[in-house]
Amino acid sequence: MKYILLACHLSLLVLAGCMDVKAVAPDPACGDYLINQEGEECDSWDTGSHTCQTLGFHDGVLACTATCTLDFSDCERFGSCGDGIVQTGAGEECDEADLHEASCLSLGYHGGTLACTADCHYDVASCEDFGTCGDGIVQEDFEECDLDGFAPGFDTCGAQGYYGGTVACMANCRADLSNCRTSGTCGDGMIQSAAGEECDTNNLGDASCHGLGFYAGHLACADCGFDTSDCINPVSIASGTTHTCAVLDDGSAWCWGRGSEGQLGNDQTSEEEYNEYSPVQVQVPAGVMFTQIAAGTNHTCALDSLHRAWCWGLDFGMLGTNSPQPGVIPVPVAVAMPAGRQFAKLSLGLFHACALDTTGAVWCWGYNTAGQLGLGDLVERGVAQPTQAATSIGEPVVDLDCGLVHTCAVTATGGLYCWGADNSGQIALDPEDVLFQDCNYWPFEEFDGTIIPGPCMPVPSLISGIGYARRVSGGGMLLSSSESGGMSSDLVVRSHTCAITTADLAGGTNDDFVVCFGANDSGQLGNGTQDATSVPQLVQMPFNIATFDTVTTGFQHSCVTGRGVGWCWGLNLFGQLANGRADNLATTPTMVQKPLGVNLSTISAGFAHNCALSEGRVWCWGFGMDGEVGMGSSDIVPTLVEVRIPE
Repeated sequence: MKYILLACHLSLLVLAGCMDVKAVAPDPACGDYLINQEGEECDSWDTGSHTCQTLGFHDGVLACTATCTLDFSDCERFGSCGDGIVQTGAGEECDEADLHEASCLSLGYHGGTLACTADCHYDVASCEDFGTCGDGIVQEDFEECDLDGFAPGFDTCGAQGYYGGTVACMANCRADLSNCRTSGTCGDGMIQSAAGEECDTNNLGDASCHGLGFYAGHLACADCGFDTSDCINPVSIASGTTHTCAVLDDGSAWCWGRGSEGQLGNDQTSEEEYNEYSPVQVQVPAGVMFTQIAAGTNHTCALDSLHRAWCWGLDFGMLGTNSPQPGVIPVPVAVAMPAGRQFAKLSLGLFHACALDTTGAVWCWGYNTAGQLGLGDLVERGVAQPTQAATSIGEPVVDLDCGLVHTCAVTATGGLYCWGADNSGQIALDPEDVLFQDCNYWPFEEFDGTIIPGPCMPVPSLISGIGYARRVSGGGMLLSSSESGGMSSDLVVRSHTCAITTADLAGGTNDDFVVCFGANDSGQLGNGTQDATSVPQLVQMPFNIATFDTVTTGFQHSCVTGRGVGWCWGLNLFGQLANGRADNLATTPTMVQKPLGVNLSTISAGFAHNCALSEGRVWCWGFGMDGEVGMGSSDIVPTLVEVRIPE
C-alpha cells in the first residue's frame, strides 16, 4: 500500500509538472513555422492556401519574407491580368488599355471600337454591330458576298462585265470570278468578237486607221471599241507643176515631188535636182494648223485655221511677206495680211499669187508684167504683199484661180472675169484684138535678157455667152522654142481656161455644163477638135452628164469631177487621163478608171499629172519622174495609185 501511494503521488507530480510547462511556454513568433492568424500571412515555407495562381498571377513560386509577409517577386515575373501588360503566353488577349495592336478591323469585323474585359479578353460587343465576314449577312459596304449571299452587282458574271460563267463566294467574302474569266471580259487583252468587241486594251488585232477608211493616224481602243479620234483624213490637195501637197485635218501638211526651190516646205533645197518620191512633212510653225493648200510652179502657199496665209519656196516677192528675198525660203513664212481681212481661198501661178477674202474681195501679189495681178496697168511693181485687185468687177467674188500668167474669177451672180496673158485666148479675148500687144510674160528680162512677148489685158474682162459660172480653173505651161515649133523666143506660154457653168444659178447642180477656151493643141478644150480658140467651147460630155463639183486644168489636159466620178481630156502621153487607153490624147472627156468603191471628190491637175481626194484617200497618176505622184519612185503611172504618208 505504501508503494502504491508513492507511485500515485509521483504521477500527480509529473502531471502537475506537465501542466505547468504548457502554461509557461513563450508567445508564438514569426519563424516558428506556424501561421499566426492574427498577424502573419505566412511563416517560413508555409504560405497557407496561397499560391501565385490563387493570387491572380500567371505562374511563379510564392515565398515568405522574414517578417512573415508574402513575397510576390517570383510571381510578378510572370505577370497578372490587370497589370497593363499583355501576357499572351498566359492566355491574355488584352490588358486594360493595351489591346495588343488589335482592333475590330484586325479581328475581321467591319467597324466598331474594341475594348478589354476585366479578365483580359477582347470585348467585341461594339465590333459585332458592324458584322464580320462569315456571319452570313452581306455587309454591302465591306463585302461582295457572305456564304450564299451576294451584294448587288456581284451575283452574276455579267454584272462584272464578263460574258458568261458562275460566281462563287470565297472565305474572305470576295466574289470568286475565276469561272467568269473563262468566258472573257472587256479589258482582258483578248478580242471577243462574238461578244461585240472590236479591240481590247492595246490589242487592235489587224485594225488600223487606214484599214478603217481613214488616211492615217493612231488608232486606239476605248471600252473595247475603236477610238478613231486620232485618225486623220486629207482635206485639201494641190498639184503644182512638178510637185504636189496635201493638208490633213490635224492641221499638218505634206508635200512630194520636185523640191529644189524649197517648194516642199521641209527646209531642204538644192542647186542641183532635188526630188522627194514619197510625202515629206512640211515644217508648219508651232501652234499653226493648216486647212487649205495651193501649189504653183516653184512655190506653195497655205491657209491656216485663222484664215491667214503662209508661203514657201521661190520668193522674189511671190511669197507675199513684204520683204522679198532673191532666192528661196524652204519653210512656211507668214504672208503680210491686209489689216482686218481673212482669206478664204488661195491660188498660185508662175510668178504671182491671188487670194479671195471672206468678204469676196480679191488680193494679189507677185509679178505683174502681163497684168496678171488685175491692178489695171502693166506697171511692174514686184508687189511683195497682198494688194487689192480686180476692183472693177464691182461685186463679191466666190471663186478664183491663177493660170500660168493669167487669173480668172467667178462672182456671186455667176459672172466670169479673166485678166492677164492672152496669147492663146485663155482670157476669152481674141489675142489680135487685145489692147496691149507687147507685154512680156517673163519678169526677169533685166537679169537674163529673156523676153516672152504676147498680148495681155490688165483689167478684168467679163466673158459672155456662157450662162452662169460656178467654178473656174486656169492652166498652162512654159515651153522651149523647140517644143513650140521653132518660135523666135526661147520660151513660150501655152494656156487654157475651163469653167463649170449653169443655165440656172439657183437651180442646183443638175443642169451644169463645162466650157473651155484657149490653147487646144492636144484637145484640152474637150470640144472634139485641136483648134485653139478664144471663144468658150462647150465640152462634149458623154451621156448628157450635167452635174459637176470641181474643175481643174493642167498643161495640156483638163478634168472635172461629179457624183464621185472623174472625167479628163487632152494630152494622155503620160497617162494623165487614167482612162485605160493607149491613145496619146483625147479631144473629148473620158472617164477616169478608179478602184472599185472609190468616189473622187476633187481632182487637182499639175503639168502632166493629177492627184485626187476620195473618202480618206489620196490618189495620184500620170507623169511621176520628179516624184509628183508620190508612189516612192520615179515613174509614169497611167492608173490611180494611193499616196501614203509614213506611219
